[in-house]
Amino acid sequence: MFNDLEHDQLSNIYLQCLVEIKSFRKVHNVLLDEVPLNKLYQPFFELYKQFTQQDCVFEPSEVMSRHQLSRWKAYKHEN
Repeated sequence: MFNDLEHDQLSNIYLQCLVEIKSFRKVHNVLLDEVPLNKLYQPFFELYKQFTQQDCVFEPSEVMSRHQLSRWKAYKHEN
C-alpha cells in the first residue's frame, strides 16, 4: 500500500505523535483517557490522507486497549 519512503514518513510522524501524547500527559498530569487523542494524532491523519486520499479510521478505544495491554505485559514481566 505504501512505498518505503511513505512508510518511513508515516512511522516517523506516528512516533512524534506518541511523544506529544506522553508529553501532554506529563505536563497536565492526566490519564490517557483524558488526552485529546484526535488532536494529537492529527499530523498522522493528515499525512495518511495525503498518501491515500482517504480519511484514517481512528478508534480511541483501540489506543486505550493497546495501552492497557502493554502496561499489563510490562507488569507481568516485572513480577
